[in-house]
Amino acid sequence: MPEKNKAHSKYFLIPAALCLILLAAALLLPQFGEAPQLEIPADALALTDAGESTELLTDVRQWNLSQLEQHQVYLQDGQLYVDWVFPKKAAADQIDRARAFVQTSFVLGYQQILGPYPYRAVIEGYYGGELEWTGVTCRIWQGSKLAFEDVYDKLYLDVPLTGSGSAH
Repeated sequence: MPEKNKAHSKYFLIPAALCLILLAAALLLPQFGEAPQLEIPADALALTDAGESTELLTDVRQWNLSQLEQHQVYLQDGQLYVDWVFPKKAAADQIDRARAFVQTSFVLGYQQILGPYPYRAVIEGYYGGELEWTGVTCRIWQGSKLAFEDVYDKLYLDVPLTGSGSAH
């Protein structure tokens, strides 16, 4: 009889051990694949607009960033930071539009003249002298991976734009 019990216990120990391993993996793995929780540093000036600007960024008639999970905008040490988080498998056009928004709006200062525009007060604050930054950093996470980090320095911010088509 003891040998029969040993055989039965083998059949129960193997599945029990596998269940424990799978449970441990299920509890530990999500933390490695999850998107970061964006936090604005304590010494930074928070400019994130979770209201109208976020609605305009995700609106299909505006910037159409429908896959945007979170974002933040803040000033720290003379640098404007715009951080975006998208799902790991975000569409490339979503990422391109987020980068284009930062370039168009915060680096070049373009915005729609009529109607609402995301972060209009921040853009106008910079060009009106109420806010000051010497560069812009755009960071985009796809899931837990930092996919893009675009840094624009003061040279770009001060270039006068002309209709000639040349950048410099």
